[in-house]
Amino acid sequence: MNIYSICPTFESEKFTVRLLRDEDCDDLLKVYSDKNALPFFNSDNCNGDIFFYATKEKMSETIGFWKTAYDNGWFARLSIVDRSGSGVIGTVELCLRVSEDAFNHMGILRVDVRSDYEREDFLYEIFSLITPELEEILGCKGVLTNR
Repeated sequence: MNIYSICPTFESEKFTVRLLRDEDCDDLLKVYSDKNALPFFNSDNCNGDIFFYATKEKMSETIGFWKTAYDNGWFARLSIVDRSGSGVIGTVELCLRVSEDAFNHMGILRVDVRSDYEREDFLYEIFSLITPELEEILGCKGVLTNR
């Protein structure tokens, strides 16, 4: 399976992780304008973007970029949906790192959530949904993460 051909959906009792959608904008604005969540966002190799978006316009523009990145096979950005009705509470970024160092062909897994979801039990459930599938969907030999 190639994540850029068919993006899988991951589901647990509490969360659904699925490909980002335009209609996620309002919920994602709550995530990326959350100053308490900002210190946990990893912006390595993101050209100076710190992932703080204070307006709906900026969030919408960013979603457009993320969708373009997916269409071009650069990385996949998936939304994390709280199945209890709390909407989209964060994102997962997945990509394959191609480099000339020891981390060549490692999967990159970034998880950004609202600060009220920055809890070990929630993060464990999200990571447990995705990590077993990474070798198959990314073709990686291991995983690097921001946690």
